[in-house]
Amino acid sequence: MAIASLIIQSTIGLLNKVVADLSQIPEVMVHSTTPKWEIIILIEEANLNQVSYIAEKIGTLEGVTGVFPTYITIDDEGFQEA
Repeated sequence: MAIASLIIQSTIGLLNKVVADLSQIPEVMVHSTTPKWEIIILIEEANLNQVSYIAEKIGTLEGVTGVFPTYITIDDEGFQEA
């Protein structure tokens, strides 16, 4: 499983709309917002390609001016070397 934390920058006045749009994406958990129109989110997906796809999708939402990854990890629990 891939887990990523991102900061989403929104246009002034559209913070609530962007939060609502992000909340409609099943893999996205909105964590908090900041006074600087930023939204902190968490994405959990099966792999990094899917995380990347969702981040690109977020970048196309109305009111989003930036998508900035802050933390990315892969949970490899259960992985065994041959």
